[in-house]
Order: sequence, then C-alpha cells, then structure tokens
Amino acid sequence: MQQNRLERHWKLLEPEILKKWDRLTKYDLTGVGGDHDALVAVIRNAYAPDRTKLSVEAEIRDWLTSRIDEKEGS
Repeated sequence: MQQNRLERHWKLLEPEILKKWDRLTKYDLTGVGGDHDALVAVIRNAYAPDRTKLSVEAEIRDWLTSRIDEKEGS
C-alpha cells in the first residue's frame, strides 16, 4: 500500500479503524496520523503480539486497500 494514500484518507479511515479494531481507542491512534508502520504496530500490540509483523501487516493492508479503493471510487 502506498503510504500517501493512507495519509490522504486518514481522517476518514480513523473512525472505521476504531470500529474494526474495537480494542483500540482514539488515544491509541493519536501518534499514528496516517503512518502505516505506526498503525501496524498499534494493532499488532493490541491484537496479535505473538504474530509476525508481516502477517499482521498483510491483513491490515488488505483491509485498508479495500477501504481506500472504495473511497477513491476504484
């Protein structure tokens, strides 16, 4: 996923991220600001600290890509 796509749509995606990963709080996402690696770290820490970064990242990337594509009309 292109980092700038996440950054561009961060304000719209943030509420959806909080809904999808409901253990997260707005406070958890405070420092993320559209940074893909930071988002992966926060979700991995809350949901799957025993999984590899790559496996967590793939799941997040797929979800984000579908959401962003929808927003961009792709």
